[in-house]
Order: sequence, then C-alpha cells, then structure tokens
Amino acid sequence: MDRRGIPLWHVTQTHAVLCAFLAALVAEALSDPVVVAQLKTAGIVAAVTAAVHLFGRGKRDWRRIAAAVGVAFAIGASIPPIVRADQRYGLMLAFTFGVMVLTALHVRAFFRRVVRLLAPGNYATWRDVQAVVHVWLSLIAAFTLLNRTAQPLREAFGHAGDSFRGAGANQLIDFFYFTIVVMTTLGFGDIVPEARGARMLVAAECLTSYVMFALSIGIMTRGVRSE
Repeated sequence: MDRRGIPLWHVTQTHAVLCAFLAALVAEALSDPVVVAQLKTAGIVAAVTAAVHLFGRGKRDWRRIAAAVGVAFAIGASIPPIVRADQRYGLMLAFTFGVMVLTALHVRAFFRRVVRLLAPGNYATWRDVQAVVHVWLSLIAAFTLLNRTAQPLREAFGHAGDSFRGAGANQLIDFFYFTIVVMTTLGFGDIVPEARGARMLVAAECLTSYVMFALSIGIMTRGVRSE
C-alpha cells in the first residue's frame, strides 16, 4: 500500500485507461517498425505519466509515482502490436471492451462521489476535481475507441456500408478529434455518422457530455476547499 492506504493495484486500475489510450494514439502516429514503436510509445507514455504526477497538486508519494510510471511503461509497450498488427480488428475490439469496462467502473465510482458532494454542507476538494477530470478523459477515450470500432462491429454483424463518412487513414486520431467535437457539441460536419447505430452512439455521447457538464459545474460552483 502507499502512504494513503490505497493498494498499489489501484494504481493500475486508475492509470490503465488513459495510459492505454495515449499509447494507442502515439502508436498510430508513429511510422517505425513495431518493436521500435513499442519502445518509443512506452517511453512517451511513461514520461507523460511522470510529468503529471510530478507537477500535480499535493504531496508526492514516490512509491506511487514509481508504480504509476512502471505501469505506464508496460502498457505503452503492449499497445503498438494491437494497433498495428491486427488487421481483423479482433484485438482492437477486445482492447475497446476492456477500456469500456474500466471506464464504467470509474463512472460508477464518480457518481458515488457526486452523491456525497451534492449533499448539503459538503464541498469538493482538489482530489475531487482531479476525479472529475479523470472521468472526463476516460469517457473521451472510451467513446473514441467505440467510434473507431463501429465499422468493424458493423461488418461483423454482416451489414454493408460505412458507419462514418470522412474519417481518414489515421482513424484513431481522427475519431479522437471527432469525439471531442461531439462531446463539446461543436459539430463541424467533416466526419458524419451514416449508419443508424453510429447515430445512436453519437447521440449517447452528446447526452453524456451534457450530464457531465451539469454535474461538473454543479460541483465546482459550490467552491473547492483545501484538503
């Protein structure tokens, strides 16, 4: 356990989604061979994780930071083969399912925290603010991967046609951009859902973003106190 009494396996659970998603973005952007991409991706993800912990608020727990960097490096090294080598999308679908399960656990924990924070006389701490940001980023990662795998899922069920129109060759990066556009309700129209399932998915993203905006504003406008 670390000094706050949190089991170190919790570090893996809390870092897995964002580290894996960052690794997938980096791996798709790199043009190196898989082994080289693994080393570069692992280094970048570990460096970003270390920077977030070192420059964040609160006391530094070096044991926790070391565990987080180690987890980030391992995840970063494991993702490029999934992104690069799986032409049948099987590994990507499994990867997306895993991210969705972990994100659902994060959202459940977040709503338990929200119930406590919205009770009379309770105020958010900076740790609560970090939890809000973490859930937001996890939802962006999960929806990006869902958008990315909409087409192979459509093909797996024997449906013809495209789920989305306008996505380029770097689909994960394109859908990362698209998810942010959708969840901020900008709607530029350069990437468009065409299939019925894709439209329902985009509608769910919009509704989720509205609920999250409302909860985030409701929590933070009450004030943030020091721990």
